[in-house]
Amino acid sequence: MKFAVNYSTDLSKLILENSLAIDMIKCPDWDGIILEARKLLPVYVHFDILVGIGKVKKLKWDKIHRLMDLTNTEHINCHLVANSDIDPILKSDQLKLLKIWEEEINLLSAKFSNKNIVAEHFPFMPYHPHMRQAVDAENISRVVKETGCRFLLDLAHARITALVLGLDERTYALSLPVDRLSELHITGIKEYCGYLVDHFEMQPADWKYTEWALKMIKTAQWPEPKFVAFEYGGVGNTFAWRTDQEVLKEQVPQLAQLIRSSRPLV
Repeated sequence: MKFAVNYSTDLSKLILENSLAIDMIKCPDWDGIILEARKLLPVYVHFDILVGIGKVKKLKWDKIHRLMDLTNTEHINCHLVANSDIDPILKSDQLKLLKIWEEEINLLSAKFSNKNIVAEHFPFMPYHPHMRQAVDAENISRVVKETGCRFLLDLAHARITALVLGLDERTYALSLPVDRLSELHITGIKEYCGYLVDHFEMQPADWKYTEWALKMIKTAQWPEPKFVAFEYGGVGNTFAWRTDQEVLKEQVPQLAQLIRSSRPLV
């Protein structure tokens, strides 16, 4: 397992000060950030690819290939989403969404091979009811199995979805296709503007959930992922205001130690 942290200017300062020991930097598919991050450590790209809304055909394939080659990114990620016209409960819409997912993931596979495609689930937000089908564990497991792709488990997304839908947090995670685990994301969640939101610093409940997930890996109940990323911090209007250098100083070493001690026993 390689330990990565989201790129941020605060992270870069700490790396230059030799204050943090991490393996890689996780970057968005932005050329400028990737070029800056590569001066510090190896990087891998987390692409903004949405599967399920008809945008895959319009992707800039040359750019994706170029960034993967530039950074030696080992797999290409995609996010499982649903159009706003998908009914949250209709069986016919479930089948419609699964068909779209399968077609679009297969299109990605044709470009990059299904061994290199990793599907990530989104958190469920009540103001996006159509996403109920997209966070359904049965639907996610089915498309991962049918396409042969790998799975990216986002622990914060899993917790948010379970809490909003009134599900047990661990039971929901276990119902996802964790047998195909290839990447793990970790971050804290907080209530913000009346909703649970991720990409915050780790809270006690986040640590507990993370410790449980890493124990599942250590005991070989889940496969060992290639990457474990702490998704705290970032750049731009979405993430910069949630980035605190003191949090990075405190929590990155704690996570690094936890991950090192969680390598599989066999």
